[in-house]
Amino acid sequence: MTNLEETSGGIDINQPGATSRDRQKLQTELLSIFREQAEEKLSDALEPGGLLFPDTLEEKIINEIYDPPIDQPGKRLELTLVVKFTPVMLQPLI
Repeated sequence: MTNLEETSGGIDINQPGATSRDRQKLQTELLSIFREQAEEKLSDALEPGGLLFPDTLEEKIINEIYDPPIDQPGKRLELTLVVKFTPVMLQPLI
């Protein structure tokens, strides 16, 4: 098969966009902030004499939405992140 009409035209455009490294960095930074907030709220909720074991705080990402989506151009990367933290706590018996 031969194409009798030449293909011509078009342009190359460089557009800013987030890389997978950018996405990972943003997620890591947000998770760190959320973890600190969770530890603080859990500590405030402890009964007198209770213990929180922060190194055992487990995180589970419930929802994660990046804007713009992967492989789409954009000048700003936003992340909507819903995370559930499960603590190991020791509460005194009253």
